[in-house]
Amino acid sequence: MYFLQPLFLLLLVFPFLLFYYSFTSKKQTLTSIFSPEVFEVISLNSCLLTSALKYRLFLLSILLFTISLAQPVSNHASFNKQEKSIALVIALDISKSMLKDDLYPSRLELALSKIKTIMNSNTNLRVGLLLFGNNAYVAHPLSEDKASVLFIANNIDYSNIMESKTNLFAALEGATIMLKNYKQKNLLILSDIHDIQSFKEEALYIKDSNLSVTLLEFTKESKSLTYSQEDITTLLANLQKSAQMQVTQGNTRLKQLFIYPLALALLLLLFIYAYSLELKNKNINLLVSLLLLNFAHPSQASLLDFQHVSDANEMYKEGHYEESIQTYIKIIGDYDGVNAKVYYNIANAYAKMGQLHLAKKYYLKSLALVRDIEAEENLAQVKLILSNQKHKKSKEKEEKYKLPQRISVERKSPQEALSSDYVVTLDTIVLSQEAKLLKKLKQLKPIIFLRKLHITKRSKDVLQD
Repeated sequence: MYFLQPLFLLLLVFPFLLFYYSFTSKKQTLTSIFSPEVFEVISLNSCLLTSALKYRLFLLSILLFTISLAQPVSNHASFNKQEKSIALVIALDISKSMLKDDLYPSRLELALSKIKTIMNSNTNLRVGLLLFGNNAYVAHPLSEDKASVLFIANNIDYSNIMESKTNLFAALEGATIMLKNYKQKNLLILSDIHDIQSFKEEALYIKDSNLSVTLLEFTKESKSLTYSQEDITTLLANLQKSAQMQVTQGNTRLKQLFIYPLALALLLLLFIYAYSLELKNKNINLLVSLLLLNFAHPSQASLLDFQHVSDANEMYKEGHYEESIQTYIKIIGDYDGVNAKVYYNIANAYAKMGQLHLAKKYYLKSLALVRDIEAEENLAQVKLILSNQKHKKSKEKEEKYKLPQRISVERKSPQEALSSDYVVTLDTIVLSQEAKLLKKLKQLKPIIFLRKLHITKRSKDVLQD
């Protein structure tokens, strides 16, 4: 347990001093602290507060109020149902030795097939592609769009970029740069170099940079490389296991504990002021009723949640929808009524941003907790728009790929065309100049730009076959 606002604990000096004074002074009532005029105002029935016990209970309640202001919290483990993406940089060796064909069809082609296996897997990855030889080049930054990474990997003209030597530090430093914003740094090296542990400086750099490195050796002597998918399956399973351990260890939620000292302090005050008191006054009855209602339905919100709500509403009004969503998420707690309203506001923000699928998701989450007419109406509108968009895309796709089924030759009239037996296939139609150019462009590989990274270290005596 620890405190979010520890400065408030300094106020505990005063009740502790009063406690000490109550044991040393003969005057052990509130009259020793307050003047008679003030004492008459703050007391409901002065005859009930003359005992030393009640005086000390009053001091104890002040102490508990102060502790609740300091916001005691504890780390409460919570498991995220949504699996987070695993950050992985694939470093592909582009040294000339990778062109050897001692592995079918070649070392480089086999490495590309391994990349394809990774991209076609169901593992939730955020992948980046790094090429390294003498230097390091970013071919694709980290992205969850695995199809895009695979397209780039397959369409690079490797014959023009192969380099004479291999600098292992190029892969390590390049991956460190690409993974600088990620806690879990995973690097897969596809190369024909031997065991990384034989390089002392590189191994020390890996340890200092907190990199998790896997080397897949493209040599005949390699024990980890296979022509099947077994090596990649093992790699992905290890990544998932490591990521799950990180989530289990690091994904904790702060559990608010201020409600316990606050509730005890209120109970003590209720005991001090209401014990053996005839509750004929309506104001006193109202006060006690509110206190009992508060105990029957304890609040799970933070003391400062009202500030989060205000900030989120202000961001929403100013059009800063992404920031308002992040602020609303901080308010989510254990009370369904509050959570339903928060989910409703998040859905509205996503709707304003045009992200209707996420808006629909949070409208449903809100309605699952509390039924609300406005949320139901907004959800209906979002569903209608999504349905229209889906229908429009389907119709456009259908029109795009619609092909003529029959082409008549020497058509003279509609009647004659219908009875004609002369039909030619689409392959025999002479293409226009534009169609010829388009067909030729499709056969060419796209132009792909590589970003060169600044590498400060160089490996010595890299062993390659």
